[in-house]
Amino acid sequence: MSEAAAVTYELWAKTEPFHPLWCHLIDIGNVTRALLETPAFTTTVQGFRESSNCPDTLMPAWLGYLTALHDIGKCHHDFQGKGPEELVRPREERLLRIKPPASVLPADGFQDLAL
Repeated sequence: MSEAAAVTYELWAKTEPFHPLWCHLIDIGNVTRALLETPAFTTTVQGFRESSNCPDTLMPAWLGYLTALHDIGKCHHDFQGKGPEELVRPREERLLRIKPPASVLPADGFQDLAL
């Protein structure tokens, strides 16, 4: 496993007990999908379906996906830096050594990219 891939296992959502961020996002999406299948959320699903014109068969998957993204900001360095020292220090040391492949960034930076 590359160092960059190893970092994904170090990004945390919960520290006590440790729970990787990517696992947390998957958990949230699956819990959402399960809840949407209960009678308690019939009105909620109906409201989303009517406002989005999304087919019934796709609505649980889309809402699961969207709720899974609710904590994506936890991958930000500022949030990850708030963790216990035993999680923060090794990650910061590893990140200092990772350099993106040259093919990822344009040779002249982002100046030629139109926004």
